[in-house]
Amino acid sequence: IMMNSGVITGELDDELSETDKSIDELLASLGSSVDDDDADLFKFDDEEDEDVGDDANDNDEQIESIMDELQVWRERNESSPYESWDNDRKSEFDQWLEKYVAILSPEADGSSIDKDATRIALLSERPIDSNKSKEFWSKVHTETEAELFLEDYRKHAEERLQSLTGASSQTDEEKQTVSDLQAILSV
Repeated sequence: IMMNSGVITGELDDELSETDKSIDELLASLGSSVDDDDADLFKFDDEEDEDVGDDANDNDEQIESIMDELQVWRERNESSPYESWDNDRKSEFDQWLEKYVAILSPEADGSSIDKDATRIALLSERPIDSNKSKEFWSKVHTETEAELFLEDYRKHAEERLQSLTGASSQTDEEKQTVSDLQAILSV
C-alpha cells in the first residue's frame, strides 16, 4: 500500500511538474517570468513605489528650475536682444536650450527641433514672475488639468475678444490685443 501511494504521489508530482512547466512556458512566451517568491510583481494599485514618487519630484524640480532659468534668459533678452549678445552668451543660451528641450520633451531628439523658432518663441515673451510661473505649471500638471486650463483660457479669450470688438474705438494696444486673441483662437 505504501508503494502504491508513493507511485501515485510520484505520478501526481510529475503531472504537477508538467503543468507548472507549461504555465511557466506560457508566461515566458508572453514576456513575463513569474517567480512565486517575487512579491513586487503582485501589488495593489494603491501600493506605490517610492522610486516613482522620487522620479516625479525630480522631474518637477527640473521643470521648476528650467522655468526659472527661462525667466533669467528673458530678462537678459529684454535688456539686450539675442542678436546683440556675444558668441559666448549665445553659446551658453544654445546649451541651455538643448537642456530645456531635453527636460520638457524627452521623446524629441535634438535634430527634429527648430532651435531658431524655439529660441524666438521663448525669448519673445516677457519675463514671468516666478510665483506666476509656478501657479501656471501647477495648473497643468496632468493632461486633464492642461485640457481644463486651455478650455478656461479659450473661454476668457473669447469673452475678451468680444468685449474689445464691441468697443466703438480701439487704441493701438487694444488693436494688437484683438489681433493676438484672434491668432490664439484660430488654433
